[in-house]
Amino acid sequence: MKTNIKTRQRIQKSLKSRPFILGIIVFFILITLAIFFYINRASNTKADTTTQRLDNTTNVDSINLTPPSQEEQDNGNSAKKQSVETNDSGANNSLSSATISVTSSNQTDSYLQIRTQINRIESNGTCSLIMTKDSSNSIYRTVNTQALASTSTCMGFNIPLSDLSPGQWKVHLVYTGSLSSGFVDNIIEVE
Repeated sequence: MKTNIKTRQRIQKSLKSRPFILGIIVFFILITLAIFFYINRASNTKADTTTQRLDNTTNVDSINLTPPSQEEQDNGNSAKKQSVETNDSGANNSLSSATISVTSSNQTDSYLQIRTQINRIESNGTCSLIMTKDSSNSIYRTVNTQALASTSTCMGFNIPLSDLSPGQWKVHLVYTGSLSSGFVDNIIEVE
């Protein structure tokens, strides 16, 4: 009999807490719906005002379809000329100076390997290597740059030793990136 009383008490407790739990669930559903309708209404209002503004500014009657006057043509040509002159004069001066250095030059059995470092982060640049021993011996190579964490590097020059004769070679290395450029001159001994 005692277990029946305890069971009844538990059932009565759970029945009393059900309306409270249902009330909380209904409350959250109502809040969610209110937020949904508020956001939906706000986005529709923005779309309506944007459409209204577009309708007001694109009036077909206000478009001038007549050929341009001589004054309008002169003004357009002047603006084009100024734009071209600005681009031409600013193109050469817009590149900042970068420092490029030869970090290693190693000679294997088959290749002379030249590695570099650039003090800028640049993945779209190029490095050009010009090696000259005398007026008749010149080597030209071009590679892309590779961006590292805080610097960049030329992707590496591997020159076959069959292209080089022993002795001192002048190395002129030119880096050109989208925002900076630089060069370095060195002498490398080929054995």
